[in-house]
Amino acid sequence: TVSAAAKTFNNVTSATYGNYIYYSNLDNNCIYRMTKSGKNNKKIANSDISYFSIYNNRIYYGKNNKIYSVKLNGKNKKKLNVPNDSKIACFYGKYVFYSVKQNLYKKNLVNGKSKHVMNCGDYPNIFLCGEYLLINVPNPNYLILYTYNIKNQKATTLTYKRINNSDYDYYITQAAVWWYLD
Repeated sequence: TVSAAAKTFNNVTSATYGNYIYYSNLDNNCIYRMTKSGKNNKKIANSDISYFSIYNNRIYYGKNNKIYSVKLNGKNKKKLNVPNDSKIACFYGKYVFYSVKQNLYKKNLVNGKSKHVMNCGDYPNIFLCGEYLLINVPNPNYLILYTYNIKNQKATTLTYKRINNSDYDYYITQAAVWWYLD
């Protein structure tokens, strides 16, 4: 749970914002809000991912490989202008990062402009860790991990020969990530 007086929440499953608690139900991934006293529970949006972002008094979320926003009360739904086969990676401040085929993009939620960030392979798994995107690309022969520093916009590629042990791959990925961030 994230609770703060800040105006932006990124990649959260729950957040206290103003007089409400916004949260995602992990059983159906819908986004809800209720008062801090636990009353007036209301469904805000149907989503198909469990995280969302609150930015500039709007909630941003994904559904059917599209990106939408609604006002904090669930009204005035808008579809963001991104390709229909976009996969949301994460939200960071005024940006939404999304992938289309083998490319990662960021879209400015204020001016609506999209920018190509990097090529990253088919169907990447993308995670936000501080100011870094960690991008793991499925590959049968190699463990490929990209890191992208959001602030300085620099990417690094870490590649390891894959062995037939998924636990090992997991630990190598974790070690590579912590080594890189350290």
